[in-house]
Amino acid sequence: MLRMEVKPNSLKDVISVTNMDLFRVGLCLLLAITYSSGCSTDEIPKDFTKTTFEKGVYVSIRGESLLEAFSKFKVYSYRGNYQFAMVHLGPLIVQVEKPCGTQKYLNVVFSRKIDDKFAKYPPQPFSKSLKIDYQLGTSGNFYSTTKFLQFFGTFTLEQFINELACNNITVQDKWFYMVFRNSFSVEYRVQEMTSYLSKKKSRCPPDDSNIEKLCTTKSDYSCPNMTFKEEYGISVRNVSMYIVTGEPTTGKNCSFNSARYTQYMGNHYYFMGKNSHSRRMLRTIPVMTKAIRVSDHDGPCPKKYQMQFYVNTKHFNESDIPCPTEPGVLLQKVEHMTVYVKTLNGNPDTDMSQAKGRFTEDLDILGLPYIKGVHYISQYRGHGPLFGRTMEIWVEKTQPRHVTVCQGGGSNGSPKTTIPSTSETTMKMTTTTEPMTVPLS
Repeated sequence: MLRMEVKPNSLKDVISVTNMDLFRVGLCLLLAITYSSGCSTDEIPKDFTKTTFEKGVYVSIRGESLLEAFSKFKVYSYRGNYQFAMVHLGPLIVQVEKPCGTQKYLNVVFSRKIDDKFAKYPPQPFSKSLKIDYQLGTSGNFYSTTKFLQFFGTFTLEQFINELACNNITVQDKWFYMVFRNSFSVEYRVQEMTSYLSKKKSRCPPDDSNIEKLCTTKSDYSCPNMTFKEEYGISVRNVSMYIVTGEPTTGKNCSFNSARYTQYMGNHYYFMGKNSHSRRMLRTIPVMTKAIRVSDHDGPCPKKYQMQFYVNTKHFNESDIPCPTEPGVLLQKVEHMTVYVKTLNGNPDTDMSQAKGRFTEDLDILGLPYIKGVHYISQYRGHGPLFGRTMEIWVEKTQPRHVTVCQGGGSNGSPKTTIPSTSETTMKMTTTTEPMTVPLS
């Protein structure tokens, strides 16, 4: 039987899940995906509760074996990070997503929460397969039940879902979680069904585990024209694209979340047919949120935000790309864009200024030039499982050219007159790379 042994005098206070039986985790996973159905009076006891996942910073790894995941968590917590810190990790969380479409295997992500004292400056792991995972947004609601060893032979996840259904509670069954707090029990969690999760999707979600592969090979999703390379160990991309974007207005969109909420629907409607062609188009990846630092005399907001969607122009002549008709939505052409990229995991609830600040500190140490006062948060997957979702921080190496082609808000729902292509977005940039203070809640 496989077992991770823990030295009592070195890691006892570092790793909370001690003597974790790897075979037991595998057994729980196998039993969890076994199916049963039907309601009866002798169902297992109704001992479920409603819960959420704790906000904070986690460390995650996906696509690894149980043994590899345990080993890498152990190394990370015992000074296997760039702060050489002893890091206390929370209970092991196993996220399991069922295959979609032609996929053959379960998608499994292992995660553990980092001690809150490291939340502002989480130690970066030596291992490239471990990713810092920022769970700063709302996790959604989950129903959970805890089972002890004697139930492992009779309990299945489908039983739990059936039990909830028998109590008029609907949950989604595409992914689930197991939380291991000790060697004697496992907590199962399934997510409460929402109106968005209940919608039938025409495509499987993008596999964002490898962005270069996702964007350079055939897939159901369109990416911008990007080239991938590295400079001094830093990922660099050349990007050219058309985007629809919200218009940052002085005195508005001061909040990262309010800007995303306000601008999301206008951009989304563009793809749903509110454009000059009245044409519905498939959504693309990534979704980018641009954070622009402004000087004090430019308005009451220390930053402005723009939510941006890439527009696939493959099937259009350049002179006939659909223009938005919704007010405050712009169609722009982005040229000569080169960005440095930092890859993380997470569900952001802020513009990740602290993480961006640490990234630009790395660029400073390497002597790499970059544009100060602006960065992007890019995401490739929206609603779905919490852990392991790729999130990228983009920092501009050189000033790109943003040409506004046209914008919504004309009379009778038509786009406004096309703006001459010589116009270029200008911004006042600060010269400091000091990260802003960002609350974690």
